[in-house]
Amino acid sequence: MTDSDLGRRRFLQLAGTLPLWCTLSVAHAQSASIFGIRLWPAPDHTRIVLDLDQPVEYKLTKQGNPGKVVLKLKQAYPILTLDAVVKEDPRLKSVKTWSAEQGKEFVVEFVLLQGVEARSFQLPPNESYGHRLVLDLHSLQGEKKTPHAPAERGRSLVIAIDAGHGGEDPGAVGHKGTQEKKIVLSIARRLEKLIQREAGMSAVMIRKGDYYVSLGGRVRKARQHNADLLISIHADGFRKKSAHGASVFVLSQKRASSEMAKWLARQENRADRIGGVDQVRESKGVAYALRDMERGANQKVSLELANVVLKELDKIGDLHGNQVHKASFAVLKAADFPSMLVETGFITNPREERKLRSNAHQQKLAEAMMKAVRLLAARYPKMVNMKSQATHATSKARYYKIKKGDTLSAISRRTNVTIRHLRRLNPGLGKLLKVGERLRIK
Repeated sequence: MTDSDLGRRRFLQLAGTLPLWCTLSVAHAQSASIFGIRLWPAPDHTRIVLDLDQPVEYKLTKQGNPGKVVLKLKQAYPILTLDAVVKEDPRLKSVKTWSAEQGKEFVVEFVLLQGVEARSFQLPPNESYGHRLVLDLHSLQGEKKTPHAPAERGRSLVIAIDAGHGGEDPGAVGHKGTQEKKIVLSIARRLEKLIQREAGMSAVMIRKGDYYVSLGGRVRKARQHNADLLISIHADGFRKKSAHGASVFVLSQKRASSEMAKWLARQENRADRIGGVDQVRESKGVAYALRDMERGANQKVSLELANVVLKELDKIGDLHGNQVHKASFAVLKAADFPSMLVETGFITNPREERKLRSNAHQQKLAEAMMKAVRLLAARYPKMVNMKSQATHATSKARYYKIKKGDTLSAISRRTNVTIRHLRRLNPGLGKLLKVGERLRIK
């Protein structure tokens, strides 16, 4: 697909129920202006975005199978011709627009190539866009998922590669117009090729093309493929073009390791506001909780691997700080497997922008990250992702409820579990036991 084909997309969202009218509270019944329609095909859905100057009242209906999806907007008028060109979209055949009800209603008709589930929502203005109405057309069969089966395919490690931003969210933009989302996807593809050449490894691309994946969705996809490591790839942007240097981050559950790390995490975590996420649906995602012992083990591995990448980056360019940074990045909060975020340089620095556009430099960046992947394979050859371990352990876990007068030695004799093993199963266990609490004994 060419850049011109890719450049057709964008718009965003309002949680809608078919076929009821969806209404936002609007101070005055003014007419809304529609500035354009953008389309962003992804593997499992197509996103359609309408740019508006204010919220609108609208109705969404689906007719036939595959049939069509019809969007009717009340008191809305186009500023420009809105018929969108559709090429190589697996779900859409055509998009047509017209006025109805004597000009009081504007209709957008999407003729389908396959059955879809239509979801809609509106987004308020942010630093990059004004009001947006988003329509997501999800393929009914969904994206085919390949389960992690190392015994069948000879794979022992699954590496999730997360190219930041995408679709509506271009990320940072260089002085020559270079978009972060395109650079990091190119680097991610190079890393994918390196991993796929290695025996005992498999790569999973979180984002395969120019479309947006929510921060929570990135974590969920990595989990669905039983990832053993996640590498999130980005390129910094700053208002001063003198800012330069690559950096590597791991998760901090508490305070950021520096003001720069705190600022950068805040910048990256705002991606969902720009890329467009239905917060109602996103908030219903199931959180994944781990015990401190498992979380700590993954953070230790993350830091070790991040230091390897930082050392390699130092060989091919400048660093923004000589140590691994820590901050609360949303995409790193999947504590059931090690993860790191690599800022490959400042795309807003003219010299680093030129380097990031270079095929040779992109390859060096991918090889720097590959060093950490090889270390993971060498040092933890039988590593199973922590989520699977935690799920398996929880399903067979046994507990003892502490009674009045109990001591560790008495519980050890009663359960036939050594004190040493009790302490290993219950991190932080002290001498004083609290009546009613449960001790894990298996």
